[in-house]
Amino acid sequence: MDKLAAAKKLGLSYNPRAAAAPAVPLFKDVAEAALTLYASINALSQSTIANHSSYVSKHLVPAFGAKPVTPEVFNRLAIREFIAGQRQVMKDSTLKTSLPTLGIILDHAVERGLLATNPLRGAGRLWRPKTSEEVVSRSPRSRFVASWPAQRP
Repeated sequence: MDKLAAAKKLGLSYNPRAAAAPAVPLFKDVAEAALTLYASINALSQSTIANHSSYVSKHLVPAFGAKPVTPEVFNRLAIREFIAGQRQVMKDSTLKTSLPTLGIILDHAVERGLLATNPLRGAGRLWRPKTSEEVVSRSPRSRFVASWPAQRP
């Protein structure tokens, strides 16, 4: 006899508890697991591992560490907003070499079934680095030389 039938026979009400929803892992836990696995299956130098770990601890965990890894939290808009914030504190060249770390973590989340797709991947660019003309500021001398009229033979 099941619990509901037993309660009914005794004249009691029985409200079965709903099964607890499985806990969704936090980003910091997924990041640690992802980098551990990635480092164990790829031949990485110690400096590469240190660079990944540094970016996670200095930038990713402060931004996402306590957030659950769900499609509602990790979508393309959230990643764009994160990239926009990162562009305020680091050069585009540094961001370009650091974002693969986030990609590794989000790929791991996809493999675990936490996300359907990696929001870093997909249609359209999430950001466009500055062009070399925007990055390189010319020295006063080079601006002066560039302003000279072209010499004609």
